[in-house]
Amino acid sequence: MADAPTLYLDEMPGERRLVLMRGERPHRLLVSRDSDDPARQPGARVVGRVEQLVPSLKGAFVRIGTGEADAFLPLRGGARVVEGQALKLQVTAAARSGKGPVVRVLGPAEGPPRLIAPAPDLVQRLRVLEPDLPAGLSPVTGLDAVRASLAAEEEALADHHAPGGLDMSVERTRALVAVDVDLAPGSRLSRQGANLRAIAEAARLIALKGWGGLVAIDLAGTGLDGEAIARAARNAFASPEVVIGPVNRFGVLMVSLPWSETPIEERLAPTAETRALNALRQLNLALLSDTRAARITLRAGAGIADLLATPVALLGPRAHLVPDSSLAACAHHVETP
Repeated sequence: MADAPTLYLDEMPGERRLVLMRGERPHRLLVSRDSDDPARQPGARVVGRVEQLVPSLKGAFVRIGTGEADAFLPLRGGARVVEGQALKLQVTAAARSGKGPVVRVLGPAEGPPRLIAPAPDLVQRLRVLEPDLPAGLSPVTGLDAVRASLAAEEEALADHHAPGGLDMSVERTRALVAVDVDLAPGSRLSRQGANLRAIAEAARLIALKGWGGLVAIDLAGTGLDGEAIARAARNAFASPEVVIGPVNRFGVLMVSLPWSETPIEERLAPTAETRALNALRQLNLALLSDTRAARITLRAGAGIADLLATPVALLGPRAHLVPDSSLAACAHHVETP
């Protein structure tokens, strides 16, 4: 089957990445790091304390830990809490854009804010997002997983895409996700065919990037077949929480998506930690690609060398780290025989 799912688990000291491929295209990229606060991950169960009621937002801010933004608790259907109340909560959406995670109430609790049950692992989290995955599907590891991880990262961080006959930009602003659809030069797709394919590609790319919120898809042309467009959107954005609007007279399809993950561009922001992990991944890729070399060396600049000492050692005796002050602070170079 062209869209048969395959999982790839790229696991190394400090970071794990899970990639869902359907056919040859990446559909999801989930990232977990050792530095993550376990109380703020999707699926974690915590005790939280109500800090502030916010009637204008129909919710409350809840303290579930220290040092970061409070979690947000939506209050719907007449639900009520009081400031200072302790609650047993589950994290339903990860933090993003300076906002804390979203939580839901499981029941009453006592005591200070704390973690009471860790979040599911990446495979279990993916099954929540993709409930149609076969029960026995296990992730591929090793060299193929590293390559799949790097390919998924490249596509997730890009804002211009050219899938089969289309020319698409997919960009996130503060207000919404904007998708612009055009036919690629020389494309043989009809306008209707291009729009139907673009809707499926937009759904894939938005999921891969970990985005939610309001989506505006500027389709090719006007005077479109509204029923066919709506049907394609329902199939592509298949979730009971999705709201799909009609195509307006300007040829724009509006979709509202729930948030669940931290956006990939925030998850992989170019911090010193990210740059160190990128260097480690390149070293691991070299180790897996050349299993005969007795030693492979990673030269790292002063800004990341200290972060790499322990994880490089964990890759095994063939991995070797050399701090190199001649390199830029966060630069690296892998040397193979």
